[in-house]
Amino acid sequence: MEFVEGIKLSSGRQLGLEHIDRKNIARILTYAMAKMVFTDRLFHADPSPGNVLILNSDQVCFLDFGAFGVVTRRRSRLILDS
Repeated sequence: MEFVEGIKLSSGRQLGLEHIDRKNIARILTYAMAKMVFTDRLFHADPSPGNVLILNSDQVCFLDFGAFGVVTRRRSRLILDS
């Protein structure tokens, strides 16, 4: 266990998010999830807003990997081909 300083994604429009580039955060999260599924084939199965911290405009941190999933190479290719 480790303490990580950041702003929970679930905090919405609350204090601390006004200086964050939201489009870039969305881009980073999309890339991270795609990399988990299609490259690493091991993914966070509960990436809810309460399990994601925004560290700054170009860094996020996933929390609580108690639930994760595995994607076979065949399944990842099927997803990409559909």
